[in-house]
Amino acid sequence: MIQRIFQVYCQVSSLITGFFIVFAFLLGIRSYFFWITVSSPLIAIGLMLVTAVGLSAITYTFLEKLRLFIYTRLPSQSSTCSINSHTK
Repeated sequence: MIQRIFQVYCQVSSLITGFFIVFAFLLGIRSYFFWITVSSPLIAIGLMLVTAVGLSAITYTFLEKLRLFIYTRLPSQSSTCSINSHTK
């Protein structure tokens, strides 16, 4: 039972990471309304894209570090998250 819970965690953690990356990107897209108030429309589009990609990259980095932190504390790591064997 415990082994199954850890397997589900390994599968769901990647889905959650993907969800938050998309959410962060969409939050960056919504920053257009802020950038349009402080710059011209063309520059605002560029700043919006930089913000969206930057937030996505920061979110991915943070969640990957958190996932690896949790992963190192799981028992029997080699059989639990075989997909993550390259991250050791």
